[in-house]
Amino acid sequence: MLLSQGRGLTYVQRRLGHESIKTTSDTYGHLLPEADDDAMEIIDRSLTRGGPDDGGRPQVSRAPGGGPAAPAVPAQGAGSVHVVAFPGGVRQGFWRQDFARMVAEVWPVARWQARYGGVDGVHSSMPARAKVWSLGPAAYGPDGEELASGPGAHELRTAWAWEWEPGFTTEPAEWAAVHCQGPGARTEATAWGTQEKQVRAAFVQARERALRICAQHPAAPAAVRQSDL
Repeated sequence: MLLSQGRGLTYVQRRLGHESIKTTSDTYGHLLPEADDDAMEIIDRSLTRGGPDDGGRPQVSRAPGGGPAAPAVPAQGAGSVHVVAFPGGVRQGFWRQDFARMVAEVWPVARWQARYGGVDGVHSSMPARAKVWSLGPAAYGPDGEELASGPGAHELRTAWAWEWEPGFTTEPAEWAAVHCQGPGARTEATAWGTQEKQVRAAFVQARERALRICAQHPAAPAAVRQSDL
């Protein structure tokens, strides 16, 4: 009943007291496409139907609760696209509804789905997702002194990332030491990757490199750059 009224799996999971959403999906997931048919038909009609004063302009669909708007794309016989809206206005399209639903269910945000045709850059397979460890940024001034960094710069952090998100990687470890624009002539060191030990080792390399190049920052005083040479 809840699914037929458009409630998501997360809502049903909490209502039934399931410890894992996998239990909810395995038990009731087969009902989802059928439960969404009516809702999708309503959305399709709203995207293609002009209002009394629209003057032929494209219709606009808005996320529930007043979320970001997007112009409707006229159907071109390319099938249905299911769109998931993320915080910050990011949208990802999926040809398969089950992929869109699985991506949306792991985010504690409202899901927005619609059907269009002829949209470019739509996922045809389940996108990659990785658990990424990260350290930094550790920041250094031109004289090599470590500057005040954000809280926890030297503490290992971990988060899940989709392939379209910044910081996503499938490598055991990557690192960077770069000159930053802005006041202070900062040089920052960061490391990230899928393996904790390798990320820790990469962060050491990044900091060593940052200390070697910090005096060469383009905004560093000339005397500091000259002494380094």
